Amino acid sequence: LGSNIDGLKITGDLRIRDQYDKVELENDAGNPANNDEMTRNRLRTRFRLGMVWTNSTDSWEIGAGLATAMAGNTTNSSNYTWITVNEFDYDAVAIDYAYAKHTWDDMSLTLGQQMNPYQSSFILWDGDLRPQGLTAQYDQAGFFATAGYYVAFQAVSNAFGEQEDAAEMGAVQIGYQAEMEGMDAMIAAAYYHF
Repeated sequence: LGSNIDGLKITGDLRIRDQYDKVELENDAGNPANNDEMTRNRLRTRFRLGMVWTNSTDSWEIGAGLATAMAGNTTNSSNYTWITVNEFDYDAVAIDYAYAKHTWDDMSLTLGQQMNPYQSSFILWDGDLRPQGLTAQYDQAGFFATAGYYVAFQAVSNAFGEQEDAAEMGAVQIGYQAEMEGMDAMIAAAYYHF
């Protein structure tokens, strides 16, 4: 399908895995509690399907994707754990990302639920994290800067949608990426205010 529409790229992946966890329990003093341990074995699925359409003449990029989900359980992973509620239950499917991005020369502006726009490792953000909000980016000759405002959580108090509580995040990152013969290097610093 993607080869028949100019600028459309369709992606997808499926992962099925068995995950085994073993944790040694400790008593109040922090010592092993008589060799007590907790184990967990679970089968998990992650399925993602998405598309990104790029219109180079008008400098627009539109992206949308779907992924398996466990509603209410986690927001940074699209893994689905098999048979957690009822026998032979169904996977849920949710919006993985939906955004619009416009580019002017070395700058871009993205609005919507987007893939993580910051250079980071899995230690800080899970690869499935999809912030919702506004991101501005600048990239020229290896130097890059990213700034954004995101709504992390909103609670409403009644059917009219009056806001009861909210959590927001502002973030700024600057860095430099160099591509040398046989080696790539990057240095970046970021500030997140949640």
